[in-house]
Amino acid sequence: MEPKVSIIIPVYNVEPFLARCLDSVVGQTLRGIEIICVDDGSPDRSIDILNRYAAQDDRIRVISQENRGLGGARNTGLEAAQGEYLFFLDGDDTISPEALSILSQAVEKFHHPDVIAFFLELWPEGGSVPTGLQRHRLPPDQVCTLAQCPAMLLDTPSACARLW
Repeated sequence: MEPKVSIIIPVYNVEPFLARCLDSVVGQTLRGIEIICVDDGSPDRSIDILNRYAAQDDRIRVISQENRGLGGARNTGLEAAQGEYLFFLDGDDTISPEALSILSQAVEKFHHPDVIAFFLELWPEGGSVPTGLQRHRLPPDQVCTLAQCPAMLLDTPSACARLW
């Protein structure tokens, strides 16, 4: 079965955070996923963590390469992706267990848009800080095009917080 969502995780010097990131991904309620982890020549022991998780979950594929930077690692993951949709997650981030299921439902509800952007919160020690996208928040279930709401997609230049 072809995965619905390919999750691409670039990995470079994220050893202290990586297990938590991978736990959040393997725990997704959406079952039709593939997890592509690109070890971008990380000098820490991230590769050991990746290999341990891959041995326990056949949805995880580990690709190792010499350091090419964040964009290079994402592009490598993109070339390997087989899913209908893409989700980029940094190796020091986590997502809630229902995140991809909710996004998958939104894809169906809004007739397969090219991209779905959503809001994220950063959780530093002891609190939350809204991102720049917070000031452009739409009411729930409202959709806008890039022409209607250019700041929605362009204000925060990140591949994350979107289903492509």
